[in-house]
Amino acid sequence: MAAGPDQPDVRNWLASLEAAAIEARRATQETAWLLSLGGIRIHVRASGAAIGGWLAPALALKPSGSETSPADFHLDIWDQAATGVPPPAPFWDMPGWANRGELPALQIDGIVAAYHGDAGYLAAFDAARRRLWIWVRDAAAPPRYERAAPLRGPLSWLFAAAGAQFAHAGAVATPHGAALLAGRGGSGKSTTAMACASAGLRYLGDDYVLVAEDGGRAMVHSIYATAKLTEQSFGLLPDMRQLADGPATLHEKAVLQLTGTPLGAQLIESAPIAAIVLPRLADARASRWEPAAASCALTALAPTTLFQLPGAGREALGRLARLVRSVPAFTLHLGRDTDGIAHALCGCLASVDAA
Repeated sequence: MAAGPDQPDVRNWLASLEAAAIEARRATQETAWLLSLGGIRIHVRASGAAIGGWLAPALALKPSGSETSPADFHLDIWDQAATGVPPPAPFWDMPGWANRGELPALQIDGIVAAYHGDAGYLAAFDAARRRLWIWVRDAAAPPRYERAAPLRGPLSWLFAAAGAQFAHAGAVATPHGAALLAGRGGSGKSTTAMACASAGLRYLGDDYVLVAEDGGRAMVHSIYATAKLTEQSFGLLPDMRQLADGPATLHEKAVLQLTGTPLGAQLIESAPIAAIVLPRLADARASRWEPAAASCALTALAPTTLFQLPGAGREALGRLARLVRSVPAFTLHLGRDTDGIAHALCGCLASVDAA
């Protein structure tokens, strides 16, 4: 474990991680992008050609000429398979590895870090310097879920430092505002989001979105231009299958890349949140909605968000609690007639507008 009250091992290790990123930039051609979400700008420097193929389809990355481009945060990411540069060896022993991949041995003075073994990357963020470093074992072979929502945990640290919050939720927008779709996996968030997008509603995400306050109003921002569906959802939305990267499996949803498709025209960047909507699969033909308690909205939104994001804790829970107190909540019982889902949701949000 780290030694001494000033944790010199942490600072030395972080300096070695930064040095490795610099070495990787020298080993191969660097690509620079600017990622802008919710008014927060991140300058991305990538070493390894495969990184662009992994990140660009899901994230709206814009070319950036240099590190001097105005930005709130800086992210250095490198691919060991392309550069041959490994991360520094850990100085901590096995008790230094925690749930969600967190590395508590590194958590001092606003530093947060995690190792995602299955995804094959290690990330460390220094809030004081507003810098994030990510080592990737092989950027050409990320898991399927990482192609749908790349770097979910590390990116959440940057936005949390800016006062915003990643939320395990979907979102679609109507003329009356956006519905934040909350619920655990399998509750029907993706089915609802894609049914609404197919019906012409605006789409912001089906699994993870960014929520923040702007002038006292709750806002939702799109993060990923993707969607994920199960085979059960394809049975309800057969036209979606042509956009998928293949069939869903028992353990993995199929990934839909929406940019460049007809549904891509439904993508929007931001919308004010009118209500939190809790989809529930129902054994009926028609969809219907009813009011829900704020406590139900928080239960649907917070536990899975906190569980899936390394480093998320009390501050994240506080942001989500303020959100559910600021807008009404409804349960949307999803009927078998998927064409009626968008109509029911629009009626739900219209009732908020009328009130």
